[in-house]
Amino acid sequence: MIHKLTVKWKPEKVNVSEIIHLCNSLEASDESPETKINRTNEKICELLIEAASKSFGYAKKGGFNKNPKKFQPWFSNSCKEKRNKFHESRERYKQEKNIENRQRMKQSSKDYKREINKSYSKYQFEMEKEIRNTSKTDSRQFWKILNKLNGKNESEIKASLDDLFAYFKVINEGEDDEEEFLKYIR
Repeated sequence: MIHKLTVKWKPEKVNVSEIIHLCNSLEASDESPETKINRTNEKICELLIEAASKSFGYAKKGGFNKNPKKFQPWFSNSCKEKRNKFHESRERYKQEKNIENRQRMKQSSKDYKREINKSYSKYQFEMEKEIRNTSKTDSRQFWKILNKLNGKNESEIKASLDDLFAYFKVINEGEDDEEEFLKYIR
């Protein structure tokens, strides 16, 4: 269940006298009614946006993460749910700092940490069990498991010999490249 967070609006940040002045100036100007209304509407919007930025501040946009975080294999859906509940309760406490929200935040933090520890120990136990079973019966599978745990990836060359031959042939054809290379060295 997602709870909507209430944000405190600070009405003293709105320049009410300026808005009243803009509305009164609607009647006194010599422009067409559409342009008067549009211009006044834009100015009121600017005033409200300025008041909102003074009241709430600005949100920082995060940059693009070239290497997104990869979750650990032991991080289960229950861990994800507990993490989301913790983040919700933390945000609620940031918005409304009171004893009840603080207790909820602490309890959800404990639940989240407990779930992570439980999930991690379960994963370790399963991997130990799998390693023990495969070490006696299937050595190939045993080494695959060990390499996976150590972070080694099996990468195979996907290019055929003909492709490699054509690639290196094209690279080695140029005679001018050697002369240009010697120019840069000297």
